[in-house]
Amino acid sequence: MFKDWSKILTTDCKVIRIKDKYVYPIFRNASTSLFRSQESLLINEQIGVCEDIEIFIRDPMARFVSGLNEYSRSHKLEIMEVWKRVQDETLIDRHFVPQCMWLLHLYKYHRGTVTLRPFDSVKKFINIHTKMFPGQKTMVPTIPRLVDVDYKLVELIGTKVKLSSIVEEFKNVLS
Repeated sequence: MFKDWSKILTTDCKVIRIKDKYVYPIFRNASTSLFRSQESLLINEQIGVCEDIEIFIRDPMARFVSGLNEYSRSHKLEIMEVWKRVQDETLIDRHFVPQCMWLLHLYKYHRGTVTLRPFDSVKKFINIHTKMFPGQKTMVPTIPRLVDVDYKLVELIGTKVKLSSIVEEFKNVLS
């Protein structure tokens, strides 16, 4: 597993408010649409005021494929070249790191609960869901160390849980 997560963990942590809910947008989980729908934005230490934060969890393999395709498109690289660099642990990016890594990042600023929602329920939450680059995605082989860990998060969908209990479960898995 990647030893240097600093590229992921040292970025600003952003939570948005939509109506009376706080939401933590994760890249490739409708984050563009969520940010477009925000009524306010909390960054880093400001997030401490939130008691509960809604988080949309996407199917790990679908998100991984989408993330690699997005990275490939935006950097004008061949998808299999990107996949190879990720497989060789020479490339990591927020578009395809495990969703649980995003939760570890959130934990730097939030000690309350999170409510994990299924990805498709975002349509009930906001009026828009913009597909930034609709069309065919190139399928890639799975990289289990970046995908399998998130299936434990999928099991928690529909629950409200202390973020600390998720972090406790996942912190050793990612080391």
